[in-house]
Amino acid sequence: MEPAVLLIFAFLSALLGCVLLAVTQIRHWKTLFGPRAEPGHVRVARTMGWSLIAMSLVLCVLRDGASFGALLWPLTLAVAAFCTAMMLAYRPQWLKPLADLFAQAR
Repeated sequence: MEPAVLLIFAFLSALLGCVLLAVTQIRHWKTLFGPRAEPGHVRVARTMGWSLIAMSLVLCVLRDGASFGALLWPLTLAVAAFCTAMMLAYRPQWLKPLADLFAQAR
């Protein structure tokens, strides 16, 4: 697979993982669903979030080997975390469809 494609997948995996971890926090959940909203399936979302972050590490190592992949991964994770923070600050409605997947059925 092309190195650029692996890097894009590593970034998207890290971004989705960060978003899933962020929306499971009570503060962000209430931003998305209102002040009286109860958190949904938090354990599933957190497990998926951590799994996606680990997958981004695997993709970075596959792309560049253990030495540079281990350096590339925290940089990729930092950019993904920054993008997640900006989405939560300025466009939280972009994250609502993803959070809806983990909302409890009423």
